[in-house]
Amino acid sequence: MTQSNSNTKKRTFTHLTEIERGQIAAYLDEDLPLREIA
Repeated sequence: MTQSNSNTKKRTFTHLTEIERGQIAAYLDEDLPLREIA
């Protein structure tokens, strides 16, 4: 039996840059909730 479902679509996400990581770290230092950061 062969499966015809394919999960090989091109993914569109990107990794976080160093700047974005720094911004998130600063928000966490300010005790902002994760929902607000997102």
